[in-house]
Amino acid sequence: MRFMRELGFTEEEGELLYSYFGGKPGYLIQAKSHRNKLQKWCEGILRLRTTEVLRLIKKDKRTLDVLKEFRENEKIEVLEIDEPTKTLIRTNILFYDPLTGLLRPQGRLELNAIRKASSLL
Repeated sequence: MRFMRELGFTEEEGELLYSYFGGKPGYLIQAKSHRNKLQKWCEGILRLRTTEVLRLIKKDKRTLDVLKEFRENEKIEVLEIDEPTKTLIRTNILFYDPLTGLLRPQGRLELNAIRKASSLL
């Protein structure tokens, strides 16, 4: 939140941004130029990412099985990485940590997009 204050965001704006993007500096810096319509801008970015997730699901229905795991969890343990999971990693929706064997969304935006997309299906 300190970084958000340094960018001039109020506490309320900071909480909104964190709920959409976590602490990803790139989005926070972009948000600065959208302060006059911040909520709408955040919703638009989430809608874009959700559409990307839905396109991946449409291409390969098996990706939905992987993404369903994130409805309730922020990370999951995996022993093998199948092709749908590889696609989600390549497209920067998911991140795999080989040291811990954990699979998680790239960030809060991706987690929100995954949850929104899976709720639409």
